[in-house]
Amino acid sequence: MVDAVVDFVKKKKPVHVKFVKFLIFQTNMLGDFHQSMVRRSGEKVEEDKGLFTKIKEVFSPMFLGESSESPSNEEFVMVVEEIEPAVFQLCGETPEDLKEARDKINSFLVREHLTIPIRDPAIAHFTKEDVEILNGMQREFTVSVQLEKKGQDSVVTLEGLTRDVHSAESRIRDMIRKVERNENRRREAFPR
Repeated sequence: MVDAVVDFVKKKKPVHVKFVKFLIFQTNMLGDFHQSMVRRSGEKVEEDKGLFTKIKEVFSPMFLGESSESPSNEEFVMVVEEIEPAVFQLCGETPEDLKEARDKINSFLVREHLTIPIRDPAIAHFTKEDVEILNGMQREFTVSVQLEKKGQDSVVTLEGLTRDVHSAESRIRDMIRKVERNENRRREAFPR
């Protein structure tokens, strides 16, 4: 995948491509992907070195754990806390028993798993401190939190166990109300 991106950058000389995202579902592949990124990041790319460097800068913090200062006009921020996956090993007398057990586990997971998008323009005004609070929520509630700052279309997406998602949602709604109060005070103090 990394080779394909580099080849694309070399051959097509893209002007409008700003971000490239890789979604890796199998956690055991993360190590291989990381090694590929590390291997390719040390290579010289004669043509379009600037774009490859940008791609490297986007990926390196994700996989090497580096922190980078985000620009003030940043449109998109992803807050990710890696949650260790649960592995089930099922044993049974017959394939039908295994299928029944697997189906029960899957139905339980579907029933107890929830994804909620919280859309509010106030999310665009979240500060770095608010982002740190979101990071803390991921650890406290064991939920995945994704923050997208897109002005009026800003959204925080929560994913995890139903009870944890609802607890995190309540706290985020409190954060939104606090931001709205601060914005109203600012507008009253500095009317246009």
